[in-house]
Amino acid sequence: MLVSQEELVNLADQSVQKEEYDQAIGYLEQALNLGPDGLIYFRLAKIYYLTENEDLAYLMIKEVPDLFSTRDIFVQYQLILQSKNYFIEQQKLVKLIDANFVGEQKTMFADITELIKAEPANKDVQQKIMQSFLNANQATITIADFQKLYCLDLSNFQKVAENVFLNSFASQNIRLSLIFELIQLEVATEIPIKILDELKTFVPNQTHPFFESQVLVDGQKFIIDKFSKDPIQAEQFTNEFSFCLQKLYPFEEKMILDVNGFVDALESYLTQGTTAVEALSENSASMNLIARIYEDNERN
Repeated sequence: MLVSQEELVNLADQSVQKEEYDQAIGYLEQALNLGPDGLIYFRLAKIYYLTENEDLAYLMIKEVPDLFSTRDIFVQYQLILQSKNYFIEQQKLVKLIDANFVGEQKTMFADITELIKAEPANKDVQQKIMQSFLNANQATITIADFQKLYCLDLSNFQKVAENVFLNSFASQNIRLSLIFELIQLEVATEIPIKILDELKTFVPNQTHPFFESQVLVDGQKFIIDKFSKDPIQAEQFTNEFSFCLQKLYPFEEKMILDVNGFVDALESYLTQGTTAVEALSENSASMNLIARIYEDNERN
């Protein structure tokens, strides 16, 4: 006999009332096989939290499409962050609530984060997390490894970020992720960072996220128009263009003043290599910058 998703959820709820949690999980997993549902993920998160399986509780609650949709969901989210010592993630939420909510909703969510505070891990655990992260092969760092940084206090989180930003061998994806984290945390101090081995500083709360870069948007549009008859080539150049901007971010808008000229120079460089650099055409500034980007990548 076929059982509906609703019936499976009801069976799970009955099992929870009897504290038969494994049975409840089984019913909910069967229900998910019939289709994703945020409230089912929420129920699973609650069960895993009750049974002190915080890692699975976190994974399940993050599957809920809108964590602000109900008070109960948001409370459960905060309880899970508290249990995992995810101080940094909760601080990002505090900033988000302050900037994006108003009235009773803002008060409610702010009060919940104040009542259910996620504290950083103790100092010894923080030091181990920092050492493990900074000593790891950056190519092998997983999302779970990165999320352990949420257990740090703000000072230590910033120290890890600065260490990565000054490391010429750091993963570009990790650099981008850490910059975005600092933007979300609205850090207002100057942060040192190496761009093509040049030491610069930026202020996160005055910095745009990478995906909002005007140079990125304009360049992608120019590439699509330029290679309108060859979508495969357009995709290849878009990827190379994005790679170049990542190497320059968050200074790409100051270092690339002529986006179209930069794209033209990139095409010449990728098709002609050093011959294009030596030619020093009217796009010589862009060409030299591109050459530096790829030389830096080869060194590191």
